[in-house]
Amino acid sequence: MKCHFKLTMLLVMAALFMIPANIGLAQPEYAKWGQAAVSEVKAEYPDYELKDYSYDGKVVISDEREQFTFTMTLEKNGESQKVKAYVLVNPQTEEQIEVSLEEID
Repeated sequence: MKCHFKLTMLLVMAALFMIPANIGLAQPEYAKWGQAAVSEVKAEYPDYELKDYSYDGKVVISDEREQFTFTMTLEKNGESQKVKAYVLVNPQTEEQIEVSLEEID
């Protein structure tokens, strides 16, 4: 009986070592650009606290331009402000071209 238990435990441990360590840790494509959007919003609205963040999607403009859109809710002294952040990137080089912000109601 002890031998079966040890063998089972050995097989379970071996199986765990075969599972990649980064499983479940992969970030979505937009994560890098979301960080850029958050940085820009925090720089532009330093007195506001970021309360909510959502990814609204990606638009392919051309082979060299894609736009990632995010909506952020900021708060200052109990007052909310929503801001759209548009991150324009070059997918060929993975470089950020521009971040633009727009206040919305």
